[in-house]
Amino acid sequence: MSRENREVIRLQALKLFAERGYEAVGVQEIVLKAGITKPTMYHYFGDKRTLLAEIISVNGDELLDRIRRKSSRSNSLETALSEAASSIVGFAVEHLDFYRLYLSLWFAPPESDSATVARPYHQSLFELMKAIFEESAEGSRQFNHAAEYAFSFLGQVHTYIGAFLGGAVSYDRNAATRIMHRFLNGIMDDRSDLRPAIDRGGI
Repeated sequence: MSRENREVIRLQALKLFAERGYEAVGVQEIVLKAGITKPTMYHYFGDKRTLLAEIISVNGDELLDRIRRKSSRSNSLETALSEAASSIVGFAVEHLDFYRLYLSLWFAPPESDSATVARPYHQSLFELMKAIFEESAEGSRQFNHAAEYAFSFLGQVHTYIGAFLGGAVSYDRNAATRIMHRFLNGIMDDRSDLRPAIDRGGI
């Protein structure tokens, strides 16, 4: 029962944070939504910040594991980036509330509780993507700027997810391949008269 209570609190808090933002949600709202008392909430999590940390840890660790498993099987940068994009976009589609919350934490005030709690996960995701570029470089000078490439690639992936969450684009299974293709080749390779087969279907 204790594990069930913990999961109920975490899931209900996540819904509230995703709907209204972490800072706007109080402990009283969480306990009412979860159908528990404040002492029960404090018993499991201590405070709201600890609750947010567990939400990020549980979901973030799952996503990072997915990326590691899929990209580790890749023997080319194109495949590794496509697999990484597929992992992130697929996870976001499966965990809409978490990713809506996660993207909002990128823009939280730097010294706020939410930004402080989320920062280690931002860094872990960045380091994982940076390693993909570094490992694919095989000593080539073209990837001396792996950190910049990692930020840029994540920016493209997260922009697509943000547009999807906002209803501006629809999701399809080829989205990850298109993100990778446009990142590596640029928009000049995306003209309708020359569009390759992997890019048909559009965003």
